[in-house]
Formats: sequence, C-alpha cells, structure tokens
Amino acid sequence: MAHAGGEHIADLTRKGVLAAQSNDFQFAKLWFDEILLMQPKNVQALNNRCWVNAMLNELPAATKDCDDALRLQPNFLDALDSRGLVKLKSGKPREAI
Repeated sequence: MAHAGGEHIADLTRKGVLAAQSNDFQFAKLWFDEILLMQPKNVQALNNRCWVNAMLNELPAATKDCDDALRLQPNFLDALDSRGLVKLKSGKPREAI
C-alpha cells in the first residue's frame, strides 16, 4: 500500500509542477498543500510550495516553507535556490547570495 501512496504523491507533484509551469501558481499551491497534508516533511513539496509562494509574493509563507525544507535537509540545493529567490524578492540581495 505504501507504493500506491508514493504513486499518488508523484501524481500530485506532477500536477503541481505542470500548474506552476503554466503560471497557475494558486492551483499549483493547492497540489503542494495536498501533498503536505499527507506528508508534512516532504522536502520537495516544501520547496515547491516555497517557490510557488514566492511567485505569488506570499513571502513570509515562502520563507517558512524554505526554512522548513532546509531544517529537514540542510544542503538541499533546490531549497537554497528558492530561498535565495525569496530573499531577493524581499529586498535582501546580500542574504540572497
């Protein structure tokens, strides 16, 4: 049964990524929210929602998601990159670097 859950998560991830690639960030966020309801420590979903929140200019929520992902996986490059975007959009270019 765990395999089916993994397939479901992978399907939700694909849907979220496709929505984000189509610039439908609100819809993408719903898919990542769904994943995180089932797997609150899913670092990929946290990172994806961080990036989507950054695109929606929901910067405090984006910061929290990136920080949570990095707490779980400290050197996760995707989350470091997303957090850099959040810092840049927050007017903190030095912290972005």
